[in-house]
Amino acid sequence: MPMEPINITRESKYKTSSLDSKRILEIKNLLVKYMEEEKPYLKSELKISDLAEQVDIPAHHISQTINQEFGSNFFEFINEYRIDSAKRMLANEKFDYFKILAVAIENGFNNKASFNRVFKKYTGVTPSEYRKQPDDVFETKKSFA
Repeated sequence: MPMEPINITRESKYKTSSLDSKRILEIKNLLVKYMEEEKPYLKSELKISDLAEQVDIPAHHISQTINQEFGSNFFEFINEYRIDSAKRMLANEKFDYFKILAVAIENGFNNKASFNRVFKKYTGVTPSEYRKQPDDVFETKKSFA
């Protein structure tokens, strides 16, 4: 008789965690601020241990916060920032001369294939399709100065 799959919710997964909701909120706010100001996601080799060292918070606390507050894992969290940054570049006329690979590398991706795959997962279109759309199709597609 096969075993039933175990359904572990985020809450039960961290039932014995030493982090309380106040500290999780502090870490969340610190992460968001750090990501927006320092842009560590632009480094292609970024690991959770690197981020933990940069913000002086244990990696497992960062992982728990990302899981609980953003509903994603570390790589999904980082890729969201990368894709948002790439969308801004693709929408900015100043970067029209950048090839898609250059946009990918500038935003922390190692190759065009992974960039295309992740970009399409988050936006529903490829970077090339996104770039070709009229300015009013996507709300984030604007000409930034």
